[in-house]
Amino acid sequence: MSTSWIQIAVALSLLAAVIWSSVRGRRGGLLMVLQWSMAAMLYLSLFPPLRVSSPQRLTILNHDWQGAKTPIAGPTVALPESEAHESAERVPDLATALRRHPQATRLHLVGRGLSARDLDAVGTRALAFSPSPARAGIVSLQLPRTVVRGGDFAVHGRAQASSGARVELRDPADTVMAQAEVDADGDFLLHAPVRAAGTLTVELRLLDRDGQLREQLQLPLQVIDAKPLRLWVLAGAANPELKYLRRWARDAGLTLHTRISAGAGVVLGDPAQTLDASTLRDVDALLLDARQLEALGDPQFERIDRAVRAGLGALVRLDGRLSERARKRLSDWGFDWGADRGTALVQLEAGSSSDPMPVLHRRAVMPQAEDWVPLWRDAHGTALGAWRARGRGRVAVVTVTDSFQWVLSGHADRHAMLWSQAIAVIGRRIEKERADASPTDENRAVQSLAEDNQAVDLAWPMWQGERTQLCGLREEATLRAPDGQGQVLPVDPATAARRCAAFWPEQAGWHVLEQGQTRTPFLVWPADAAAAWRQKRAFDATQARVHDGFDATPANTTCERGPAWPWSVAWLLLAGLIWRVEKARDRATATR
Repeated sequence: MSTSWIQIAVALSLLAAVIWSSVRGRRGGLLMVLQWSMAAMLYLSLFPPLRVSSPQRLTILNHDWQGAKTPIAGPTVALPESEAHESAERVPDLATALRRHPQATRLHLVGRGLSARDLDAVGTRALAFSPSPARAGIVSLQLPRTVVRGGDFAVHGRAQASSGARVELRDPADTVMAQAEVDADGDFLLHAPVRAAGTLTVELRLLDRDGQLREQLQLPLQVIDAKPLRLWVLAGAANPELKYLRRWARDAGLTLHTRISAGAGVVLGDPAQTLDASTLRDVDALLLDARQLEALGDPQFERIDRAVRAGLGALVRLDGRLSERARKRLSDWGFDWGADRGTALVQLEAGSSSDPMPVLHRRAVMPQAEDWVPLWRDAHGTALGAWRARGRGRVAVVTVTDSFQWVLSGHADRHAMLWSQAIAVIGRRIEKERADASPTDENRAVQSLAEDNQAVDLAWPMWQGERTQLCGLREEATLRAPDGQGQVLPVDPATAARRCAAFWPEQAGWHVLEQGQTRTPFLVWPADAAAAWRQKRAFDATQARVHDGFDATPANTTCERGPAWPWSVAWLLLAGLIWRVEKARDRATATR
């Protein structure tokens, strides 16, 4: 039953009672007036009339409110994380403040944005926001949760920093893995290889123009030991480029087979294996130089070509002038070449280091095919390699002749990154067939770990003491803190198929989510880590509520129930007056 119907029912009941009492008691004159007045006062006590009032403004102080440079006036409350103010009322959270000030319909937040604890308490109230100045530091990061050992990973982020700032990525041994400058928009990109499997914590550092440390963050990586890529290297001669390519392949964890022709029928490297169809089915990528491409017999080249069409990847290093035979074979693979103008200089951007990159050399030839895709580019945008699809596989060429100079000049990370990209592009794409062909327990474990890690939504980053949420959980989900203590995470039924649970991490460090036999590690930052990022997240969330709340709240006036006590007092006085009149009437009747 709605409120209006309740009011009508009460009014009719009171009217009926007054009429029945008047008729039965045959009352008139003063008593009847008092009785009707008393019924009216009772009705108004139960349902006080509405009154129009102007919205009350409540000022809310948050962390660093002094930096907002905003005058503080009127009713003011201070959240727990805010600094002291002489006239502000301390409250444990925003919901408590609004219960203490129920008339507040327009809120003015001064300082840092609201955390997840207080955002929902705003409701549909109008919200004005006077933010404090943005802090310098890293404000966003994107990095993979799972990385395969032997590959590389990318960290893309944004920082609020002065010009000339740069970032460094360091491994647990405090060795620089990668460096990059922060561009004018605050963006940066880092690439680094990973060599060991397991749970890895790398450190990201933000440095100013003078090299002074401004911020450092611990980044979590889960490195899985997947089935290694199988690489064959066939070379027509030994040279430094080949030496450092083989060293990189071993460091990256690739399964390597090498055959090097030393001349006069002498072959160096691993024990000979027949280059037939069955052998090539077990190879993921084939690396040739220009001399070896020319030296292949026609039956061998045809078998390689059939293997490429079936999924093998082939990459040719153009380390010398191409013969007509080699040109013909590259043409069969879809690369038509113009005139070879000898060698040209190569200068790469120093995006991953503050030191200048060494000047390299390349063959000054370019493919004429329309469907080729650049593999590498130099600082001027010139393609240093290209690849194209051929059947189910891919073929590629690289024109750089001395990439080993990167290693000798201290840029081994760039050497590893570029060759990892090249092999990853051309490597066999039918990973499912590889897993089916050798269904080992190791492959199943790796596949299970990768699938479970992707199924759980961790909502990273997480901070100590701040509410966070885990989704994609099963019934038996248990969270284990760094000190080894575990707690069962009950799934919130309201999240339905998402199956989420909330928790407040009390400790910083590595936590482990246990679901049956699956263990998913994740990192919780200390409460004071990544302060600029935390401030930016709170600012964005609060700024979105500014518009929502303002549109949903009346701009000028509001209607609310008036106080009931004046009508109750009037009813009580009328009741006393009627009692006196009745008593006087009874005495007068008795004396007659």
